[in-house]
Amino acid sequence: METRYEVIGDGPPLLMYSPAGFDATLDKWKTQGVYARIKLLEHLPKKYTCIAFDRRECGQSGRPRRAYRLGALRRSRAGTLDHLSFKRAHLWRLHGCCPVVAFGVAHPEIVMSMTLYWPVGGAKYRIGTHKRFADHLAYVEQHASRA
Repeated sequence: METRYEVIGDGPPLLMYSPAGFDATLDKWKTQGVYARIKLLEHLPKKYTCIAFDRRECGQSGRPRRAYRLGALRRSRAGTLDHLSFKRAHLWRLHGCCPVVAFGVAHPEIVMSMTLYWPVGGAKYRIGTHKRFADHLAYVEQHASRA
């Protein structure tokens, strides 16, 4: 499955799992809330080769023809690193850490470090999360007959 990604900077590879949950695109690093204000993609590339990507089913990344499990996500990220000829990488995940932990368990030889972080909270965030989940579920239900 095709994955939209960008490689920015020079240094040890840093695989950046994009923020925004069910709408996780690499553009969110530049446009969403606190990430837009602190400009991570201006600072981190000074010390790292940043690999940012659109999550499956998001932005310009591909959509599966049938349901998939966490193992497919692990293989996608390992495939991205392999495609870019990186044997090892640091991993960084903000909203929801399960994909990174699963990757680390399945590929400990690849993982240099993991930063797992959940900077969220409050009623406003939960309301937005429920809406994003509802939008994602509606998309899946609408396209399920094609699987």
